[in-house]
Amino acid sequence: MRMVRVASLSFTHRASKTVDGHSDEEMYRHFIDYWDARFETVGHEQCDLIVLPENCASPPKRGIGVERWRSWVEQCGPKLRDYFAGKARQFNTNLVHANHAIDDQGQMRNRSHVLNRDGSLAGTYDKCFITHTEAEDGIVAGAHSEVISIDIGTVAPLICFDLNFFELLEDLAPKRPDIIAFSSAYHGGHVQEHWAYQTKAAFIGCIAPPNKSQIRNSFGKVVASSVNYRHECVADINLDVRQIHIDHNGTKFDEMRRTYGSGLEIYDPGEIGVVELRSRSDQVDLDEVLARFDLDPVEEYFRQVRARTPLAQQD
Repeated sequence: MRMVRVASLSFTHRASKTVDGHSDEEMYRHFIDYWDARFETVGHEQCDLIVLPENCASPPKRGIGVERWRSWVEQCGPKLRDYFAGKARQFNTNLVHANHAIDDQGQMRNRSHVLNRDGSLAGTYDKCFITHTEAEDGIVAGAHSEVISIDIGTVAPLICFDLNFFELLEDLAPKRPDIIAFSSAYHGGHVQEHWAYQTKAAFIGCIAPPNKSQIRNSFGKVVASSVNYRHECVADINLDVRQIHIDHNGTKFDEMRRTYGSGLEIYDPGEIGVVELRSRSDQVDLDEVLARFDLDPVEEYFRQVRARTPLAQQD
């Protein structure tokens, strides 16, 4: 059993819109004061991971001009990263925040930073699929997905426009992250569900309002959501799970229930013929369950089906 508490902490409004016409230091202080207040809404929930939205502390490029915006990122970006590191330490939580950053080659990136509970940097991800506007502003695309290890498992950050491109999904899915941390200005609709199911990962979407921020299980089903009054949500999710197909396996479920009792949950979302085995006890090892009952993970079952299908053999 691997129960973790996760949170999506979005804007109550776009904080950056209130800083036009102010000095760089005033803008920086505004972001600090703003996020100090926002962290109070979930910080005391003893979360294992908090995810923030895209550009969570970036001034508007169109409001201050691209040159000043780049200068602001260079000067204030490191201070903001130190600030968020302090928040991770303060609330003893892992943290994902997405902000612009200058890389070692002097290139501008749209970057997710994954922080450990002590504020140290666990890893970064650079947005792979950038819009025309971002390219015109000098932002450089990342090369591939990233799966970053923290104390509760592995996290794969994604940023906004990335969700449209299944090349990135095909790159990420074989890496099997435990959690996708999606920081975004757009929601993505049913595509969120598709990414969760194809990667078999829990999905934390932190989206700028008026869109909802939602936490999904590895089938893509919503388990927690922000609402029109509140722009944050918290959920407890179990990362100790395996998905199997009901074909040739469904007849074994009753014996599995008799064997493991309440220590094993067989969760069926309906309609897709796949269920999820969830360990509810430290005494229930899912790999042992699979071996004892001769169960193949759904990916292996599908691989076997593809092996006898001519269409799947074509290059």
